[in-house]
Amino acid sequence: MRRLTGVSEELLDWHPGERARYTRQGLVILGTACMAGLAALIGLGRFTPTPWPLLIPLALFWAALILALDCWLVSTTHGTAGAMKLRVLAGRIALAVLIGFVVAEPLLLYVFQPAIEREVARTSQDEVDAYASMLRRCNPASGEKVDDPECADHLITVSDSTFLSVREELDSATEERDDLAERIGEIESTLATKNDLARRECNGTEGDGLTGRTGEGPNCQRLRQEADDYRSDSRLDEHQRRLLELDGTVDSLENKVGEASGTYESALTRQIDDKITARADEGGDAGILEEMDALHRLSQNSVYVFIGEWALRLLLITVDALPVLTKLLGGVSAYDRLWSRQRRQESDLYEKELELRYRRETDEKDEELRTREMARERHIRRTDLLAHTDRAQSGADLNTQIDVLAARFRGDAPTAADDSPR
Repeated sequence: MRRLTGVSEELLDWHPGERARYTRQGLVILGTACMAGLAALIGLGRFTPTPWPLLIPLALFWAALILALDCWLVSTTHGTAGAMKLRVLAGRIALAVLIGFVVAEPLLLYVFQPAIEREVARTSQDEVDAYASMLRRCNPASGEKVDDPECADHLITVSDSTFLSVREELDSATEERDDLAERIGEIESTLATKNDLARRECNGTEGDGLTGRTGEGPNCQRLRQEADDYRSDSRLDEHQRRLLELDGTVDSLENKVGEASGTYESALTRQIDDKITARADEGGDAGILEEMDALHRLSQNSVYVFIGEWALRLLLITVDALPVLTKLLGGVSAYDRLWSRQRRQESDLYEKELELRYRRETDEKDEELRTREMARERHIRRTDLLAHTDRAQSGADLNTQIDVLAARFRGDAPTAADDSPR
């Protein structure tokens, strides 16, 4: 078990009492690895459809990974003390806390699982209800068009119903009837004014533009003719007949709309319900992100949930960081002092070994340089001797040639026969 902490049994032989300490620390490391494996098994079991027996190898792999990391974190802190220990452990603690967050989250979600599931279900239902409300607002049973930009992606077309087409015909006919009725009203008002003016002229009523003479005089006849001409020119009778036709058309279309509205409303309701059902089915099972978001909302809505969440999270993180925390809180042990001393001695021996190697190799190189220098000097002396010999031989040959030439010049040069060997 002590091997998990990275201690040397050879050093522990000098302080046997330290064995119990590092055995317990090894148990802490093993416990945090087991907790990490359990968290992985819970997380994978909740958020994947894989049967849990098949998830055991993955959980064991995660536990082994966390075990290796914790072993490394603890083993790299041996022999540190004082400010150096704090600097070394600061990075290790930060890494341990980060690992603790990862390991603690699945366990945290598991503990708050009932409340989280209710919150996820409530949120999903609220989203479905909002979607259903938007569909009904954008697609009223009356068939009226909604110009709200938010309804652009929520419009529904009922293709197997004539309600909308009949409704459009009714709206068109109603609009034409109302316009025609308004125009007829204007014509009748103008015609009534003209007829009243002619009546008052014929009755001898005094007033502006009236003669005040009773009887059918020229002005009376002219005003009556103007009224008759206006009635003819305005096509009042034709408009009235058209208005009666439009009234009949509107009544007929209203009856058709009433007959088709039931079918349209049923088809529209069915399509809305289908879309709502499809939207509800799209949610599926909640994933880890949805559950984390639900836990965040719960903590925002309740201070007790917030305190409980962070208290449990910090507890789990602390437990996961215990291998490094125990090393920090345990102070400097006798093993740490031995380990530091051994490291210093090993470093000194290594420095001396480097110096010895340097001197040995330096001596070898100096000897090689001296050997090369001596060989170079011998080569130079040999070259000089050969050059001196060559110069001496060249001088002797030159003297011989001079003597021969001088003898020939005196006439007593030896003949070829004399020069030939006997």
